[in-house]
Amino acid sequence: MEAISETDRLVLDRSTDAYVRFQPASWDRFDLQGTGTGWPPSKALILLEVNCQENPLGSKLTLCMGPGSDAAIRERLWNSAIRNPHLFKTSGSLGDWNPQLLRDPVALLTEEDLGLAWDDGRATERIRGRFSRFFEERLPAIDEIITACFETEPRSESNHDPIPPPSDSETSA
Repeated sequence: MEAISETDRLVLDRSTDAYVRFQPASWDRFDLQGTGTGWPPSKALILLEVNCQENPLGSKLTLCMGPGSDAAIRERLWNSAIRNPHLFKTSGSLGDWNPQLLRDPVALLTEEDLGLAWDDGRATERIRGRFSRFFEERLPAIDEIITACFETEPRSESNHDPIPPPSDSETSA
């Protein structure tokens, strides 16, 4: 939670022992983001979530969309996810809850983070590094797509082309 609250680019949402939810500050400025009906009290429609599993190796950072009162924005978000499969994972059809929209959720802990690495603080630095890489390498493209969906005038399909996946040279850097 510290890695999230330490940056002004992210807005912390409701958190419990089981999860930490947050969103980029850029989403918070849109009224449509407040049309969610599944996550009181924030009423956010789409959030990033760290689920804190009983087995810490199962804890992941993912993107979730809950139910909402505005079917059009939910459909725009879903269709944008379908058009960008290198960033988003969609399966089946748009339902009330779409808990795993993020392609390749970020595993926060590995076996090597436990034991001595945990005791001497290296695991904390590795977790911060995984968050930082996600925020720097993946979140900007995700943010661009979701922000475009939240714009008041929906873009036509022809004006809303998918964002291309990174080239091999960009991913190997």
